[in-house]
Amino acid sequence: MRSNNLLALAALASYAVALPTKDLDTRTFGLIAEILGDLGGDLTTIIETLLGGGVEGSASVLTGISAQAAAVLEGGALGCSAGVIEASARAELAAWIRAHASFEASLKTSLLAWCEGSASATLSAEVRAGLALFIPTCAEVAGKGDLYVTIDGIFASSELEASVVLSSSLQTSLSTFLSGSIGLGLDADIRGGLSLCAGGGVIADLDADIKSSLKVWLSGSECSLSASLKASVLAWLEGTVSTGVVSIGSVPSGGLTTISFGSAITALVETSGVLSATAQAYLSAFLQSSLSGSIEADVKVVLEACIAGKLATAVSADARAALAVWLSGSDCKLGVELKSVLYFWLSFSLSADVSVDLSTDIITEIETFITGTVDTALGINISGALSLLLSGESLTYLSIDTRAELAAVIGGGAGIDISSSIEVIIIEWLTGCSIPGAPSITTGSGSSSNPAALLSLATPALPPVVSLDLAAAPSPAALLSPAPLDPPPVVSLDPAAVPSPAALPSLATLAPALPPVVSLDLAVVLSPAALLSLASPVLPPVAFLDLATVLVPLAV
Repeated sequence: MRSNNLLALAALASYAVALPTKDLDTRTFGLIAEILGDLGGDLTTIIETLLGGGVEGSASVLTGISAQAAAVLEGGALGCSAGVIEASARAELAAWIRAHASFEASLKTSLLAWCEGSASATLSAEVRAGLALFIPTCAEVAGKGDLYVTIDGIFASSELEASVVLSSSLQTSLSTFLSGSIGLGLDADIRGGLSLCAGGGVIADLDADIKSSLKVWLSGSECSLSASLKASVLAWLEGTVSTGVVSIGSVPSGGLTTISFGSAITALVETSGVLSATAQAYLSAFLQSSLSGSIEADVKVVLEACIAGKLATAVSADARAALAVWLSGSDCKLGVELKSVLYFWLSFSLSADVSVDLSTDIITEIETFITGTVDTALGINISGALSLLLSGESLTYLSIDTRAELAAVIGGGAGIDISSSIEVIIIEWLTGCSIPGAPSITTGSGSSSNPAALLSLATPALPPVVSLDLAAAPSPAALLSPAPLDPPPVVSLDPAAVPSPAALPSLATLAPALPPVVSLDLAVVLSPAALLSLASPVLPPVAFLDLATVLVPLAV
């Protein structure tokens, strides 16, 4: 076995040298062999064997495992210390492992040592990488037994903190407020938090910083919500049942599966956004396997960046988009666990708000998906999060745990069917990557279709600047004066010049007045800045007549 491992590592070293090194430090590729460690050859074999059958492959290996034993196995894969899991539960897993010869030998040995070891014992990163392929099946089996798993241990569904939502009538009231002029003018963070609340979301879905900002706003003088609605939103923030705030009840088994899977995803990605050593080992072994042969070079560059501990922001937007397209396509041979992890890794590149431009038809399709599938199979926490997508808000308002659960859903770990049209939209929203054939995305401080932005377009255009005859043009001082216009001067006429009454009918033949377009000498034209500063309305045109044709009413 040792000689086989050495041959495998040598082959991997040669493979790593041949990989594209665009935009990456070539020194990092020596990490591949180091990451895999002594389990490298075995891990590659495990991946090729299990991923050949997808989830069914790992499911067949775990046939007959109990919910509690499956939960313990997932806990080991997450990196739980033995002491956070009850000894009786670990003993149950150990008994199952001994009875199943189909379980891979090197993993079996390590698991038995962990089950029967000290309270501080944890599995190595290489072993956890091998066990990661079983996470989807373990999470599903545990969920059906009303259990969920986190890095802190195994818990019954009854131990979940009760979640609350606004009543349907208050959701409508809050939505109405948000669509009004005051709601449209709110700060993005406040609006995002209120939108989650109005969409039936739970407080656990909300980012902690947004929660704090929303609480300050609700308690301040700028909050213009009615007293009753304000009290209900505050109760929602505290997770307390109150007037207009109701408990959502129990979480379906699919929701428990998603919680466990989401916990596994956050365990495989560091808080900084880089892949953990376990995920790096898994991905390294995958690239060494025969399953990676058809991967395009631009996608491999991004996968190598992941192995090297790079952030998603360290690669170009085009490279990230190439990875997202590959993950969503049929050519991707990764297991759903690592596929979900990479979607989650991409979400750390969101440095600005991203919204998706949705047509009426696709909005209706997503609403049907939420009410017909998500609410029933997964629970209100995921459907509330998706309400932000429908309202045109950003994913950045969601908590890290909820983002990981969304990654589990689109990665295939939640066990629900999603149409391709909805899947690519959620992928775009989660990752900020444009997917060919999907709706366009908007990146920036706010959506271009935001009604508040449209209101700013209502300012009328300035009137055209006319030109005046130099002799007729008033002085700049007169134009800038806010005082009312002086009355016209009284003109004294020579009686001999006044026409007789008999001549009056001939006035009908006079030419019509010229339109008020006159010419102006450039020396007296006001600058645009001066014109904009005028406080008084546009002056009427000044007409100058030949005194010989002016009628004096008294003469008539």
